[in-house]
Formats: sequence, C-alpha cells, structure tokens
Amino acid sequence: MIEKDLKVYSKEVALAKARTIAGLRATFGDAYPDPVRVVVVGPTPDQILADPQNEKWKDYSIELCGGTHISSTKQLGLFVLLEESSLAKGVRRIIALTGNEAMLAQHTARDIEARVIAASQLQGLELEAALKAVSRVSAHAV
Repeated sequence: MIEKDLKVYSKEVALAKARTIAGLRATFGDAYPDPVRVVVVGPTPDQILADPQNEKWKDYSIELCGGTHISSTKQLGLFVLLEESSLAKGVRRIIALTGNEAMLAQHTARDIEARVIAASQLQGLELEAALKAVSRVSAHAV
C-alpha cells in the first residue's frame, strides 16, 4: 500500500453515519465526538459514505482519528514492524518505524544477524564473549 502512493483524506462525519462504514477501525470504549473525524487511506470519505456497507472498504485503512501526519502513503517510505500486540479483545496495536528510522533498524538487524551467524561457529569462552557482544548491540538497538 505504501508503494501505491495512496492519498490520505480526512472528513468530519456524523458519528452514527461513521459507525456504519464497513471495515471502520475504532477503539471500543473510547468516546468519540459528534461529528467525528474519519481518516481514510485510498478512497475519499465521500466515496465511502456513498456506499458505507461495501465490503471493499475492508481493504483500506478507515479510522476514527484525532490526527494524521501524512498526505499520501508514499511519504512513509520504508516500513519496519517492531511489535504487534493485543490491547483488548479484537483490538491490536502495532509499533513500527518508517523512513530513515526503518532503514537504520534494518541495518542494525542485519548486523545482529551476522554476529549471531559468526558466533554459531564458536565454542567455549569465545562463544560466550560473542553472545555478550550481540546482547549489548541488541540492547542498544531497542
């Protein structure tokens, strides 16, 4: 989706209407204002609101959100997923890096992988020292 250079749109919509959108992502239990800001990656909010139950909307990011920081997916550049976890039933959170930070994370990961591969050829005290060095690099990477 990043490479498709999809536009990012936002529009204030009546909360009841927004909740009818197929594939809408909202955090249950959160209080949203009425009207609520709907942020859409790909199609325009008007396209979605013209046919809110269309199942194809599930293929796009459509969220109730307080802020957006990009105008197209291409601005993200490289994307590296760091963590995925559960916040509550049916609610997942991801932590990711984009752009230059993602590139640095990839370089660090390759460095750590090379060190682990090299350490796998060692034994005894040399192996212990190499693993400690990898642990130090890994700890600083996080």
